[in-house]
Amino acid sequence: MLLSIFIGSNKTAMASSLDEAKIQVDAASDEISIQNLWKTYLGAVYSISGHLSNKLYNVPAKSASVTGAVGTTTGSKTYTKDEAWAETTVKFQNYYDSIYAFGRTSPVNSWTKKIGIAIYRNSTWTRVASGNVGHDQGITASRMSSGDYTVMYNIHDPIQWNLGVFYFFNSPPCTQCLPAEGPQPLALEEKQSKYHFENNSLFIIPQQKAFKENNTNSKLKTKKSVLSINDLKNDHFDEELQEYVNSLKSFNIGDSIIVSDTITDIYYDTDKQATSLGFDYSDKTNLNEVSKIYWEFAGDLMSQFSIGDSVSFKTDVISINSDLNLETLDILGYQAEVAPNIDSYLLSHLQKN
Repeated sequence: MLLSIFIGSNKTAMASSLDEAKIQVDAASDEISIQNLWKTYLGAVYSISGHLSNKLYNVPAKSASVTGAVGTTTGSKTYTKDEAWAETTVKFQNYYDSIYAFGRTSPVNSWTKKIGIAIYRNSTWTRVASGNVGHDQGITASRMSSGDYTVMYNIHDPIQWNLGVFYFFNSPPCTQCLPAEGPQPLALEEKQSKYHFENNSLFIIPQQKAFKENNTNSKLKTKKSVLSINDLKNDHFDEELQEYVNSLKSFNIGDSIIVSDTITDIYYDTDKQATSLGFDYSDKTNLNEVSKIYWEFAGDLMSQFSIGDSVSFKTDVISINSDLNLETLDILGYQAEVAPNIDSYLLSHLQKN
């Protein structure tokens, strides 16, 4: 099968050279062509730096693609309080193209976790777009002069983030992200993307049949009544994608879940006036290495909770997009401006002796 890449009503092709009219490769090299295309538009590394020291190092960019775009990510990385900044470069080449920069973290982290993102034009160091967004959200920039741009990420919360940028050809990532004008979007003849863009947010879609079929079969009848954080993370893991997705295998919208676990970290954010409780889990995407997720609650709770305390919460499954089986938990504060009150969800609290 031939892979053809076209842009616009005049069918002018976008490739490693903008002057080429068409790219056609045989099926054996399709994957290589898609992977290499991003190098024309996106930087090969993400630079990580801190504000408590002069530490600076580079993380190799990992290619990622969605329909009509090429992209890169850092891959999931746990940041420390010293690692406050990350940046990468973009070579913008067409007025109607778009840049979508984002930060993703675990679907079990609180949605109120924030990251600051800004896009600058290098020649004048002019900021063309910026925003302080929650996880799985991003900012979009388009209709810019051709040239080199820098995408900067300000990491507010020292948690695990997967930073990234997508370069969309002749289109925005979604109709809500930016008004669609000009030539028609580029179409890459690829398999359906695992990503879904909606209202400037980026979600990972589960493989529908393989992931959700157990909701109507035996596993729904035998699901646990009380889950640990590790159980909850596993219920978000898609074996086919080998990724954590924005959906649950064993629960449906409206179901209640009791989560019980031990606090392994705690910190207070004076700017947000919120306390984060950390819990351990075995990361299936990283050889079962112990990682953490954080649930954020309003107020200073440092005198009430400590590392080693056992806590239990009751939370409900709510919808992000029912057509795509995208779900989350109400305790995580989806679409909330501030962290929720812990008393609305806390069932029990046993202090460490």
